[in-house]
Amino acid sequence: MIEYIRRYLISGKIFPQPAENNPAKASWQMISDVNCLVITFNGLFRETDAESLCRYLSKQISELPVMSKVPIVCNCIHMTDYEAKARLVFQNFLQNNIQRLQGLWVITKSPAIKGGAKLMSRFVSLPIYVTDSEEKIFFT
Repeated sequence: MIEYIRRYLISGKIFPQPAENNPAKASWQMISDVNCLVITFNGLFRETDAESLCRYLSKQISELPVMSKVPIVCNCIHMTDYEAKARLVFQNFLQNNIQRLQGLWVITKSPAIKGGAKLMSRFVSLPIYVTDSEEKIFFT
């Protein structure tokens, strides 16, 4: 029963659609005329997915010019759940790359994911913003 409640809080559905083969993929995209690393989450985000994703993100960030910073946008609209260890792996990646990151935007309508973002903001010295659509993202 608790698992059904958790799924509902995260995805808004008791029986969410099955995940795609790739639960987290990252790509460079222009948002509000700023080049961003955008991560799209689908389905359940596991610890192994987080490790693979963070290796890819670290490689992308290491190829940037030395003094540049990049914003990361996490599109969590289709995320159905995440493992606590996956959040910790991602959180550690953020903290380890804090000097190269401009901020983190989380796109979600899920109260549970909003809560996860707030929890991360307590442990990572990085501005974390939560919105319900990409159109509401702005950079200062």
